[in-house]
Amino acid sequence: HGVTNAIILPYVMEFNVSADPVRFARVAEAMGEPITGLSTRAAADRAVQAVRVLSADVGIPASLADIGVDPAAIPDMADLAVNAIDAPTNPRHFTRDDIVVLFRRSFGLPDA
Repeated sequence: HGVTNAIILPYVMEFNVSADPVRFARVAEAMGEPITGLSTRAAADRAVQAVRVLSADVGIPASLADIGVDPAAIPDMADLAVNAIDAPTNPRHFTRDDIVVLFRRSFGLPDA
């Protein structure tokens, strides 16, 4: 579960940056990213990149396929994610189609 979340995290962050760029800029700063002089959005994007680098540094696999998840499971995973109890707390409203795209990206697949 933790590794799966770590693989998906940068894609979810990327999706959510537009909802609260200030929060993500603070994440970048907390992670030691050089954000001085950057726009808030550019600083927020640094947080996403910093998480990708950290994941690689600690050996998190690059995709869900790397841990044996079958891309055919995407529709079922999307249904579960949309109906998850914590879904309403996400910073940005999302649809099932948005979730499908996030999962496809986490497999290294095109958005479709």
